[in-house]
Amino acid sequence: MSTRFGRYNFTIDDSSPMITYDPVAAWIDDVAADRNLRSFFQSSYHVTNQASASASLTFTGTGISIIGSKANTHDTFEFRVDNQTITGLTGFAGANQFQAVLAQIKGLRFGSHT
Repeated sequence: MSTRFGRYNFTIDDSSPMITYDPVAAWIDDVAADRNLRSFFQSSYHVTNQASASASLTFTGTGISIIGSKANTHDTFEFRVDNQTITGLTGFAGANQFQAVLAQIKGLRFGSHT
């Protein structure tokens, strides 16, 4: 969707202070020994195995995409924007996939969203 300012896409890396990880202790970032580290955007990622862990971001726009990896060790997750929850999403794949679209919402009203 275009606004009177045009169409723009912004990439926010997982290491951005704009993203809040909760609880902080549940998240691991940039496992240096990961042989696939260079396959990740800017060679970084965050991972958790705690079911109640969350990552949140407030953004201004009309949509958002979550880009990440898929692997046979990844599980399901939920994606929530403005109190609308999409369930049944999965990061599982038989073979590793990097920089894959994990979730996406388009067509939101232009404005601030969490």
